[in-house]
Amino acid sequence: SSVSPARYHVKLSGPAASHHCVAMAVRLSILLVAGLPALAASAPPPMNTRSPVRSVAYSPDTQHVVSGSRDGIVRIWDATTGTLLRGLPAYNGTVFSVAFSPNTQHVVSAFQDPDKTVSIWNAFTGELLKELHNYTNEMGSVAYSPNGQQVVSSGSDGNTVRIWDAASGTVLKTLQGHTDIVSTVAYCNNGHVLSGSVDQTARIWDVNTGALLQTLTGHDGVVYSVSCSPDGQHVVSGSGDGFVRIYDATSGTLLHKLMGHSDDVSSVAYSPSGQRVVSGSVDTTARIWDANTGALLQVLQGHNDIVSSVAYSPDGRCVVSGSVDNTVRIWDLTVVEGPSPLPGGGASDLIV
Repeated sequence: SSVSPARYHVKLSGPAASHHCVAMAVRLSILLVAGLPALAASAPPPMNTRSPVRSVAYSPDTQHVVSGSRDGIVRIWDATTGTLLRGLPAYNGTVFSVAFSPNTQHVVSAFQDPDKTVSIWNAFTGELLKELHNYTNEMGSVAYSPNGQQVVSSGSDGNTVRIWDAASGTVLKTLQGHTDIVSTVAYCNNGHVLSGSVDQTARIWDVNTGALLQTLTGHDGVVYSVSCSPDGQHVVSGSGDGFVRIYDATSGTLLHKLMGHSDDVSSVAYSPSGQRVVSGSVDTTARIWDANTGALLQVLQGHNDIVSSVAYSPDGRCVVSGSVDNTVRIWDLTVVEGPSPLPGGGASDLIV
């Protein structure tokens, strides 16, 4: 293995070298296991303002990563080279949540104090296309519908979930039922919406009718993150109680309680195959789990502060993580082999 510091690239031999997880690097810190030597390169100057990262997401075409930080800047990165492509104009507040549209053309973001706005951007030009102003209190998270025509958002205004028309910016539906701040939302491929709340529940909603389909209970802390399996049959949630839970979406039955994190679980996501779940935690690790058995498969270690956000690449070969340590990392899951929990595979990180 070798490193080219001038280009900040990683070069690995073998099949792992053929895809983008390995190629990208800005500030390089590689952790290799399974008998390969540890390798690291000195950090180049920061690419942009240092700031804790609150949210990360992959583009559907796997070519880009978007991050939102406490400094109010939405950043779009080239996932292959690690190049910062653009920073969208700063707001006076934290970017709580970011997501790409299904066609990769747009990015939606949620800003906290004092703006409290849901904003839609052209991902390639950085042009602000739409601002959705309808919040007076804390913002939570945002997500695109599978067809890209709607945006779902959460916050503390009436403890509601809102469905917006992405083109016009009008509120289509307001979903009510939570008894405290709605901290997280997600869209399922079947059109249902998930929400998680400070009231310690996760809920499944029918977007067409606004009906509450299921209330998922069991957590003893804030539900910080939810994700739906690709087939819509299962829901994973992460909570302040330190546990990851997997539910049957139809019956609401708890299938697995995943134990391993030593602190709050801040973010969870299903893999594109639905066979894996990734979680990020205040304990500074991200973890990969078998979604069918609940077994812990991998521990991704490298961040030195809270892992605030995690997401799978659309091809399932990489995980991106954002942290309060001011970095975004892309992890190559193909480097690690074997069923035992291991330190993470090849990783490269972006100073944001």
